[in-house]
Amino acid sequence: MNPQAIARATGVLFLITFVTSIPALLLYDPILKDNGYSTYLSGAGADNQIFLGASLELFLIIANVGTALVLFPILKRQNEILALATWLPASSSASSSPSASSACLRS
Repeated sequence: MNPQAIARATGVLFLITFVTSIPALLLYDPILKDNGYSTYLSGAGADNQIFLGASLELFLIIANVGTALVLFPILKRQNEILALATWLPASSSASSSPSASSACLRS
């Protein structure tokens, strides 16, 4: 893969992370306002809004992992250990966030 294609893919993935993370936070507002206890769980709630936020979180995970994978060949040229260190946050978020997102989608 040539450097220009890597740069373009990285830029697109970074844009996807911003486009999916900021609206997801805003869509979780009904749960974040009342700590998830008083009104959302006892009332009708904004289920579709929460489902959309959880779906955006899943796309965010894919974009984060993709960014780490795309940048790895470039970073490996400088220092392989640091290149592997970029993979650690992406893999840890990929392992923890799906459980929270899938819990929202299952309920």
